[in-house]
Amino acid sequence: MCLIIALRTYCIAKSKACNAQADEYLGYPVYDDGYVVLLVVNFSESMIHILRFLHQQEKTQEVARLSLSIVGDCYNLILYTSPLSLTRQSNDGTFEIIWPEKVSFAIDDRETFNFREGDKLYFNIWYEDPDYREETIEE
Repeated sequence: MCLIIALRTYCIAKSKACNAQADEYLGYPVYDDGYVVLLVVNFSESMIHILRFLHQQEKTQEVARLSLSIVGDCYNLILYTSPLSLTRQSNDGTFEIIWPEKVSFAIDDRETFNFREGDKLYFNIWYEDPDYREETIEE
């Protein structure tokens, strides 16, 4: 339901049919501080947009506009909340917070980002020794 509302609001704001353009990537919407927020990457503009949906006004508010050149590629480019953050986890063992601050550090190839709570970052790490299990760790 959030995706439908987000896409509808995005399309109203852009005044076009409710489909992403061929040169756009729409990320999964997140719910942050009472608003639906959507990641939109526009490849023809080489821009990353983070949009907040003001449902009552049926319009969008741009939270951030970033150059696409600040990321190596869009692989695993994802919005998270608490606080609202744009992250990326590449295949080379690097985790990055792209926005609102720029942070990058190495993680284990068995780790995946789970969530953020203020300044604390929590990752899941999986083991097969011999049974599969996961643990949540703080970095």
